[in-house]
Amino acid sequence: MLKNYFKIALRNIVNNKIYSSINIVGLAVGMAVGFIILLFVVNELSYDRYNKNLDDMFVVTTKFVDFDNTSAKTQYRIGQMLKGQFPEIKEYARWMGDRRTVIQSKDKVLDGKVVFADPTLFSVLTLPVARGNLKELSMIDNSAVISKSIAKKYFGNDNPLRKILNIRNEGGDYDVKICAVMDDIPKTSTFQADIIIPIQLAEASIKKYWKDVDKNPLESRMLDICYTYLLLKPGYNLADIEHKLKTFSKNYSDPKWNVQFDFFPLKSLYFFSDKFTNNNLPAGDVSNVYIYLAIGFLILLIACTNIVIINTGKASSRTKEIGLRKVVGASRWSLMKQILTESVLNVFFSLFIAVLLVELFLPSLSGLLGNELPSEYLFQWRFVLMFVLIAILVAFMSGSYIYFYLSKCRPIDILKNKMTVGKSKTRFRKTLVAFQMIIFIGLITTVIIIYLQMTYFHTKDFGFNKDNLLILYPGDENDLSTSFDAFKSELKTNPNISGVTGGNLIPASDGRAIFLVPNRLNSKKKIPVEALDVDKDFFEVMDMKLVLGKGFGELTPGELKNSCILNEAAVKEINIKNPIGDIFQHKTIVGVVKDFNMHSLREKIGSTVITVGIDYISEIVVKISSQNLPSTIKFVEKISKEFNNGKAMEYEFFGERIDNLYKKELKFFQTIGFFTGLAIFIACLGILGTSLFASQQRIKEIGIRKVVGASTENIFILLTKEFIFLTVFSTIIISPIAYYLMNKWLQDFAYRIEISWWMFVLSGGIALVIALATVSFQAIKAATANPVESLRYE
Repeated sequence: MLKNYFKIALRNIVNNKIYSSINIVGLAVGMAVGFIILLFVVNELSYDRYNKNLDDMFVVTTKFVDFDNTSAKTQYRIGQMLKGQFPEIKEYARWMGDRRTVIQSKDKVLDGKVVFADPTLFSVLTLPVARGNLKELSMIDNSAVISKSIAKKYFGNDNPLRKILNIRNEGGDYDVKICAVMDDIPKTSTFQADIIIPIQLAEASIKKYWKDVDKNPLESRMLDICYTYLLLKPGYNLADIEHKLKTFSKNYSDPKWNVQFDFFPLKSLYFFSDKFTNNNLPAGDVSNVYIYLAIGFLILLIACTNIVIINTGKASSRTKEIGLRKVVGASRWSLMKQILTESVLNVFFSLFIAVLLVELFLPSLSGLLGNELPSEYLFQWRFVLMFVLIAILVAFMSGSYIYFYLSKCRPIDILKNKMTVGKSKTRFRKTLVAFQMIIFIGLITTVIIIYLQMTYFHTKDFGFNKDNLLILYPGDENDLSTSFDAFKSELKTNPNISGVTGGNLIPASDGRAIFLVPNRLNSKKKIPVEALDVDKDFFEVMDMKLVLGKGFGELTPGELKNSCILNEAAVKEINIKNPIGDIFQHKTIVGVVKDFNMHSLREKIGSTVITVGIDYISEIVVKISSQNLPSTIKFVEKISKEFNNGKAMEYEFFGERIDNLYKKELKFFQTIGFFTGLAIFIACLGILGTSLFASQQRIKEIGIRKVVGASTENIFILLTKEFIFLTVFSTIIISPIAYYLMNKWLQDFAYRIEISWWMFVLSGGIALVIALATVSFQAIKAATANPVESLRYE
C-alpha cells in the first residue's frame, strides 16, 4: 500500500511539473537558509561551552565609574589579592598577549598566537594536554605549551617535546623549551592561543611600556594590564561576593580613581565583550542571533506558504479524485497518508537540493555572518537530527491544510460538480500572499534604512578631510620617538606625498586615553577629556579647521612644550569663557579646533585636548596624491622598512579604517540584504504560482471578455490589480512595524539618519515592480491568447 502511495505521489509531481518545480525549488532555498542560520545560531551559542566548570568561572572586570566604562582587564596583582580575601575562589589565572607573533624553529618561520599565562590557566579552563608534563610550566620560566596544530606545522611527525622555539614578541625575543602539547582550543572559545608561555616572561615588557604611567606597573593599582580568570568553589553565594567586592574595590584601587571590581560570568563573555572598553576578545551579538533566527523562520514560513497557496489552488482539480476514493471506501486516514506522502516526497527532493546549496554557499556565508561555521555538520548527529526534524515539520505544515480541506468534502457534492473554489478559499490564498509580501517589504525597508545609515557613515563631515590618507602602523616593539622627524623628511622627498603626521591616537580609533577635569562653574561635576599627543603638523595634514587662535605650526619649539589646543566640545563642557591664553592642565590654550569625530558615529563628540608629543607614535598619517598610487605605496613601504627594524609597516587607507569601525553593521547589512534577496525570490515563486493558477482558473472568463471587446490592456489590469492592491495593503501594514524596529536600531548611533515616509513608499514601489515583473509574463500571455482556444469546448 505504501508503494502505491509513493507511485501516485510521484505521478502527481511529474504531471504538474511547473507547480512541483516551484514548490521544490522554493522549499529547497528556504530550507537551505534555515539550515545555515541554524548552524550559525548553534555555533554562536556554543562559545566557551567546552569548559566543564563553566557555571563556576568568572572574569574579573574593572569599572571606572566616573568614566562610565568597564574593562575586561585588571591590575597585574589583582588575582593574588582576590584569592587572599575571598575563600570562595578555588583558583585564579592571569593571561595577556593577544597578537599573532613570529615564531621560529631552525629553518621554519611561521606565525601564531602567543599568550603569556599563569600555569593555573590549565586548572581554570578545560585545556586537555595530549602529551608532556605541565609541571615544568610552573617551575621553569622558559617552558612552553603548544597546540597540536603548531606541533604538526613545525615538527611534522617528530616528537616536539624538549625542542626549542624562538618567539619574537612585544618586549623582546624568547627562547622557550616545549614541555607539553595541548589539544587545539575549540574555535568557539573567547580564549585563543597557539603557544602558552609563563606570564613572568612578560614582566620586563610591562615595566618598559608602562614606566611613564606608573613607577612600578606590576604593583600598580591603576593600570588594567591583564585578563584575570577565576574558578569559584561550588556552593558560592554571588550576592555575598558582590557585597564584599564593594569594600575590596575601595581598599585595593588607586584612591584617585572611582573603581569597582566585578565578577563577570565567563559563559556570558562572548555576547557582552564588545561592551568592554578596548576589547580584544571575540565578540558576538545576541540580538543578531534572535534576528537571524527570526529571518530563517520567516523565510522557511514563506516557502511553506508557497506550497499551501499552490496546493490549495490545485486542490480544486483533485476533488473528483478524492470523491471517487471516498466512494470506494477510502478513510480519512488513508487520504491523510496519501497527501502527506506527496508532501514528504516534495520535502525529500527539497532536502537533497537544500544540502547541496548549503555545501555550495556555506564557505562564503561564513564570512558574511562573521564567523567560521562548522563545515563537518553532516558528520555530527545533532545537526543531522535537527535537519531531519525541520524537514518533517515542514512536510506536516505544508500537507496538513490540504488534507483538512479535501477530507471535509462530501463525495455527492464533488461528483455533482457542486464543489467550487469559493470566496473563502480565494480570501485565504490572498491572505497568504499578503503575508509573504508583508515579510519581504519589511526586509526591503530594513535594507534601505541600513544602506542609508551606512552611506551616512562615509558622507558625514567628520571635521577633517579623510581623502587620500594612508595610515601606517609601526608596531608596539618599534620606537620612533627619536627618528620620527627623519622618517617624515624621507617620506616627503616623494613629490606625491604632501604631508606626514602621527601620534599616540588618530581619528577613527577604538582606543582612547581619558582623564577627568572639573567643570569651571561646578567643581563637583567631572568632565571626561580625551588626550591626544600628536606631531606638530597634525592639523595641517588632517585639514582640520581652527575656529580660534593658531595651530602648532605657528609656535616656536619652546612654546610647543607648554601649549595645547582644545576642541569646541571641551570649551563648552568645561565652561571656559575666554579659552585663548587660559591655562588648562598646566598648559596654555593657544587654539580651539572645530569639533571632529574621534570615534564611531555611535558616540557623541566629547571633550578633547591636543598636545604636541612624539614620545610614543603608534599611528602615522601620510597624505598622498591619487596619481601614481602604486609607486607611491611601494616608496612608503621601502622607507618604512628602513625605520621599522627591516620590516615594512602595516598600512591601510583611511576609508578602510572607517569601515573597520562599522564592520558589524556592514556585515549585518550584507547579511540582511542577502536574506532579503532570497525571501523575495521565494515569494516571487509563490506569486508566479498564484498567477498561473489564477489565469488558468479564469481562462474562459478572459476568452468571453475578449470576444465582447476587452483590450489586452484591460485583461492585463484584470489579472494584476489583485497584486497591486495586496502590495499597497502590505506596505500600509508593515510600515509602522518597520518604523518602530528600525528607529530602535538607529538609537545605537549618536549621529544617524532620520526615517522618512518616502523610504516606505520606495519599499512598496520596489515590491510592486518585483510582483508585476513576476506576473507580467503570464498576464500578457493570457491577455494575448486566442479566445477560440479557451472557448472551443463551450
